[in-house]
Amino acid sequence: PADVVRAFAQAGVKVGSTRRWELESVDHPAVKPLIEYKKLYRIWVAHGWSWLQDWVRDGRFRPEFLAGGTVTGRWVTNGGGGLQIPKVIRRAVVADPGWRLVVADADQMEPRVLAAISRDPGLMEVAGRETDLYQSVSDRAFSGDRAHAKLAVLGAVYGQTSGDGLKNLATLRRRFPRAVAYVDDAARAGEEGRLVRTWLGRTCPPAAGA
Repeated sequence: PADVVRAFAQAGVKVGSTRRWELESVDHPAVKPLIEYKKLYRIWVAHGWSWLQDWVRDGRFRPEFLAGGTVTGRWVTNGGGGLQIPKVIRRAVVADPGWRLVVADADQMEPRVLAAISRDPGLMEVAGRETDLYQSVSDRAFSGDRAHAKLAVLGAVYGQTSGDGLKNLATLRRRFPRAVAYVDDAARAGEEGRLVRTWLGRTCPPAAGA
């Protein structure tokens, strides 16, 4: 990244980093291929040859799935990133002859749940549409960039504070204040050692005597 920043400086373009949100504000022909390269590089690092050697055997991807593996009850995988396979990699998954893959997806579940429990009017209105929720959020807050909106919403729900997390959170807070405040309150309670309880009754940390 430092070399890229220097290269931009030599071209008369001042950037402080190679983060996507900063590059997108730059009018230079190198920006688009650089952003695409960064995207593909992340895929290669996470799901490249080493991933293939470690987690794919005999034509099967073999992560260890753990149901209820977190205190909130979410599924997790032990290795291989089985719940976060990029779309470009998913295309390599095919059914054996005579079999068919059935794909089910809880459509944009996290922001819809957040809208319901926070009662944020703006997010409830977006979640109630018969349209793509992330696209609607992007139209309101991220200049139509759906991928950016999705990362921002999921980052807010799951507590991302690194990278562009704080900047995205500030944008969401302006558009959906009650939703972000709900997440902030839960995070603050946890940081202060207080009991955080989900709507299904799970607590973090476990309640005394549990």
